[in-house]
Amino acid sequence: MGPKLTDYHVVPATLTGFMSQITEFSELNSAPRMDIAARASINKEISKLISEIRELLNDKMDKSMNTIKNTETAFFNAYTGARVIVDRLGKRRQTKPADETTGMINGTITDTETGEPLADVIVLMEGIAEATTTDEDGTFMFDGVSAGLHNITCTLELYKSLTLTGIVVKAGEETETEGNMDKG
Repeated sequence: MGPKLTDYHVVPATLTGFMSQITEFSELNSAPRMDIAARASINKEISKLISEIRELLNDKMDKSMNTIKNTETAFFNAYTGARVIVDRLGKRRQTKPADETTGMINGTITDTETGEPLADVIVLMEGIAEATTTDEDGTFMFDGVSAGLHNITCTLELYKSLTLTGIVVKAGEETETEGNMDKG
């Protein structure tokens, strides 16, 4: 039998280790008959690994840039300015749509009472077999979504299910949506 989700509890310290775990998670995620909650858990682990890879690479790039900050000040200043912008945009996980026949949906889910973002909400879009989950900022994303009207269902333990209906996706564009979940 292949790897199980419980086998992964040690975070690898190298890029090769990260990539190996992502590959194994991806293989596990494609297993037949896996329920939505298990896929969501695996997707969360993959997202965490990707985030750790970004941090590792950013740290290495920052260290490299610090070696030239006194000799190439204009380049260093341009890098640090661009880094601030990229870090801010990266928080929203912006990417371009896959092609001009599809679009993207970015969404945010919050608690109705507190307004706080809700992490680990299982988000399922009609017509797409794989669910996603919200991150710690309550955000989720579907990329490569066909143009047209779409409905999204959000579930989280201790909350009432939420359905976002009539989300319009236009080819080559990003659609933003948001929803508030009530405690159940």
